Amino acid sequence: MLRCRASGTASLDRINRYCNAPEPVAPETSCPVADPVYPGTGVTTLAEADFVSGGDTPVTFRRTYRSVPHLHPDAGVGSGWFHNWQRQLDLTNARAASPQVIAYREDGEPVTFVKTNGAWRGKGTASFALRDGTNGWTLTDLTTDTAEAYSSAGVLLSVSTHDGQQEHPPRTIAEGPTQSV
Repeated sequence: MLRCRASGTASLDRINRYCNAPEPVAPETSCPVADPVYPGTGVTTLAEADFVSGGDTPVTFRRTYRSVPHLHPDAGVGSGWFHNWQRQLDLTNARAASPQVIAYREDGEPVTFVKTNGAWRGKGTASFALRDGTNGWTLTDLTTDTAEAYSSAGVLLSVSTHDGQQEHPPRTIAEGPTQSV
């Protein structure tokens, strides 16, 4: 058995430091609530709000980082980063034999829609509704009651809130940085 009494020698000084050390901090026994790692895939995410204006319906600019992106963004905000005005529709297979549209959300997460009996249905979610029209597309977020208007090429044109407010993305942000002025 080790006794914690030193008599002044060098080896006993080490024992004395050990015996008189502060109590160790107890390990964390709970899971972190805001852990940005998806345990199933190991993908790391991080969200940052860079700008929020005042008012009843503030204009915001938010970025989300994904360590393994679903698509490769070119928005001029850094590698692996997406922003809320970068939402887009992938219309590559919209007119295929098995029609499919992928809506990339502001965090880079894809929502896939398939056309069944003439209507677009979200796979695995009932939170969104998609309509194609003669001049473009409309994606409605049914949880927030906002409607996003997209061009016929899948570019975000505007966002309309439930109270009638309409926001238009800044073109230099939505299309990437300009090459020259």
